[in-house]
Amino acid sequence: MAIVTDILKIEGVMPFLKVSSKKQALYELALRASQICQQTSQNIFHALIERERLGSTVITEGFAMPHTKLSGLDDYVAVFMRLQEPIMFDDYNNARVDLIFMLLAPDLGGAKHLKLLAHCHELFQNDDLCDKIRQARPQSKAILELLHTHINEQQE
Repeated sequence: MAIVTDILKIEGVMPFLKVSSKKQALYELALRASQICQQTSQNIFHALIERERLGSTVITEGFAMPHTKLSGLDDYVAVFMRLQEPIMFDDYNNARVDLIFMLLAPDLGGAKHLKLLAHCHELFQNDDLCDKIRQARPQSKAILELLHTHINEQQE
C-alpha cells in the first residue's frame, strides 16, 4: 500500500512558515520541492497554479492538498507545510487553511498517485492528528514523527 510517510522526508517538512496568501504558500511549496527533485521551482509553481484553476484542493477546513503530475519527474515528491496563521486558500468556499500537503507525481504515476492521494485525504481527515500537528514543536522532526506514529498505530 502506498503511504504518505514513504515519500515525505524530513527535508520536505516546513514546520512553522509565515505566508500571507495561497499564491505565496504555493510558491514556497514549489521552492522546497525544487530543492528535493530535479524540477525548477517555476515549473512546479506553474503546474500547481494550473491545477488549482481546475478546482479547489481544500479537503477540510484547515487542510489543503495541492497536487499535480509533472513530466520529467522521476519519483514522487511530497512537501508538508504547517503555517503560523491560517490563510484564505479558497475564496469560493471561504476556506482557510494552516496545514498543506503537496504531492507531485510523475506524469505516468498511475494507480500509486491515486492511492497516495486517498491515503493523504484519509490521514488528514483525522481531527486528532491535525490538532497534534498544530500543537507540535515547530520542528520538522517532531511533525514527521507524529505522522509516522499515527500511521503505525492505524496499521496495527
